[in-house]
Amino acid sequence: MKYRVYIQALNNFPIADWAVSAYQGFRDKQMDIIFFEDIEEVPVSRNNIVVAYIEDTNKYFKKLGLPEKQALNIPKELMSYTGRTISYCTMKDFRLFGSQANNLPIFIKPNGRSKEFVAGVMSKTETISSFNEISDDRPVLLSEVVDFKSEYRGYVINGKLQGLYFYRGDFRIFPDVNIIDSAIDDYKSAPAGYSIDFGVTDKGQTLLIECNDGWSLGNYGLNHSIYANLLLTRWLEIMKNNLES
Repeated sequence: MKYRVYIQALNNFPIADWAVSAYQGFRDKQMDIIFFEDIEEVPVSRNNIVVAYIEDTNKYFKKLGLPEKQALNIPKELMSYTGRTISYCTMKDFRLFGSQANNLPIFIKPNGRSKEFVAGVMSKTETISSFNEISDDRPVLLSEVVDFKSEYRGYVINGKLQGLYFYRGDFRIFPDVNIIDSAIDDYKSAPAGYSIDFGVTDKGQTLLIECNDGWSLGNYGLNHSIYANLLLTRWLEIMKNNLES
C-alpha cells in the first residue's frame, strides 16, 4: 500500500524541529512528502500519515471518524515507578483541594485531552483563578511535587528502547537505565510507538515523569530515521486498530 506523508509547515518549510526531523526520516524512506499549513488542506484518507501539532492531528482523526486521542500521562501499570503520590480527579476536585494552603504545592496537568492547559506547580491558593476557564468536569492529574535534577526522554518502538535523550536540568546526572527497561517491560498496554520520560531526583532516585503517545511527539535527539519509524509504526497501529473495531 502506498502512503503519503503530510508534514505541517510554514512558508514551505517544516514548522518545528520535530517536523524537520520527520521530513529527513521519511525522505530517507523515499516516501512521498507533502507540506501543509492548514489541516483542512490534507485529504481525508487512511493512507495519509500526518505529522502535526496535537490539536491539528486530533482534528484529522475526527475527519477520519476516529475518536480523539487522549494523553497517556502515567499508565496504571507504571504507578510504582513514580515514587510520589499521584491522583486522577476533576478540575472541581482540584479547586477544592488547592483551596487549602496546607495541600500546596501541588503539580497539575491535563488528563485526557493533551495540552489543554499548561501543566505546572501550583504553590499559592490565589493562582487557582488562572484555571477559571477550565470546566469543573475536566479530568486532571495531581502529583506530589518532586525535585528533579535532570530529565531524560526515552523512545520506544514495539517494546524496545531506541534511545535516551536529555532535555532538562543537569545532563551529567544520568538515570538508571535498568529501571527504565523494567518499566518498559511492565507497560503491557503500551502503544507500538511512544516516549517514556524519567528524571533523577535530589535524592538520587530514578522516577517516571510521564509517557507520551507516538502519534504526535517531539524529538529530543533521536536519529531522524528511527524517529520517522516510530511515528509510522504508531500511526499504522492506530489505523489498523480502528479498522478492526
